[in-house]
Amino acid sequence: MRIGIWALFGFGNLGDEAIQTSVASNLGRREQSVSLEFVCLSPQDVARKFRVPAHDIFSGESVKAPHSGVANRIDAVENSHNRADVFDPAGVHTLSARQRLIGVARSVPLVRELLAAVWRFREHKRSLLRIHRIVADLDLLLISGSGVLDDTWSGRWRRPRALFLWCRAAADAGVPVVFASIGATSLKTRKGKRFAREALQLADYRSYRDKESITLARSLGVDVTSDAVCPDLAFSMDELVLARARDAASTKTAPRVSIGPIPYSEDRHWHTPDTAKASRYRTSIARLATTLADQGIHVGFALGHAVVDLLAVNKVEEEIGLQSQERRDRIDEHIAISDLQSLMNALAKTDVVVTSRFHGVLLSLMLGKPVVALSYDSKIDNLMAEFDLEDSTFPIGDFDVTDVAKSVRVLLRTQGSLSPQLIERSAAYRQQLDAQFEKILRIARAHSG
Repeated sequence: MRIGIWALFGFGNLGDEAIQTSVASNLGRREQSVSLEFVCLSPQDVARKFRVPAHDIFSGESVKAPHSGVANRIDAVENSHNRADVFDPAGVHTLSARQRLIGVARSVPLVRELLAAVWRFREHKRSLLRIHRIVADLDLLLISGSGVLDDTWSGRWRRPRALFLWCRAAADAGVPVVFASIGATSLKTRKGKRFAREALQLADYRSYRDKESITLARSLGVDVTSDAVCPDLAFSMDELVLARARDAASTKTAPRVSIGPIPYSEDRHWHTPDTAKASRYRTSIARLATTLADQGIHVGFALGHAVVDLLAVNKVEEEIGLQSQERRDRIDEHIAISDLQSLMNALAKTDVVVTSRFHGVLLSLMLGKPVVALSYDSKIDNLMAEFDLEDSTFPIGDFDVTDVAKSVRVLLRTQGSLSPQLIERSAAYRQQLDAQFEKILRIARAHSG
């Protein structure tokens, strides 16, 4: 049985990695004959980590499963357009007449635009051929994870179009399409909405992470009568990952609070950058860390994104300055986190987590860790409310450091009684996902025969 997992992940987002790790683990555990492939944003990174074939979500270009630790790029000739043309005076006389003619043509703006349009059309056709070739070998195309219904990133409606092209190719090949616990972020463009609607309508089964996501699908004109709301797939994480994290927690000593800064409103890392907001946020996070340290609480930093959150933490640490020896003893330098297990280990060693990432909240709750959420999105507000933590939710752009520090102290006092409740509710979500995975595999088995 061959299943292709279409997901918007790669490039170090550990929350998205938690989802896909959970999906791969659950499918493999339930169906030993299953062979997995990923369709993703960073096929080289994903092929290396998961040791399975991976395909680019936009172009369909493929990376083989790593052999001896090396990911082999195939269709390398298709990547030639990514190389910049370099003018080499020494080699100008070796150019053919055709090459010289093309060089002259490119210097004319109108001709250059025409050539670019021809190139885009050719690449689009090549991408379609690759996508159809990949999908034709599958028994199921599984769309999973957060941000599936979104046209905020990667250019206007580019992701919804890619989603539609893969779903259309699967439908044309008679391959079933499943949307599992998908999350909606934002659909603002007319084309983005149309592509998302048509992709959803091609599905054999659909479920959504929360009520907001299914409401968005309904607003697109999708008949959601038979659709389901099912928890985020990360709640089905492999028990082995959780067990390893709990073992790591046995080395914890003093009460500890973990803070997870993000690049809020930072240029190039936020969809609506704002220098003043970014500066105010960094200052507030730094003040929160020093306030807790001055109150005798041990503070550390954890990353939810292995790349961009590191930039945020570095700026916060510069802001703190760690002026006194007493603070230096109570505020740790950030922990190097490069994969999901190291993130889970870091969270397990804490008593209370302060975070702004949706999966930072979710993974902490799974481990029984009370959370203070500095929220930038209703999906975070809703998740906190599901675990009765509304009073520990604050707006990221306008939170009072004193109020947040007070909430942290309250959770530190009550975490002993809260923790079992959080774990119990997480376990109930896992049971719902168990039933969904069985349903997904029944669809795949029916196709594979």
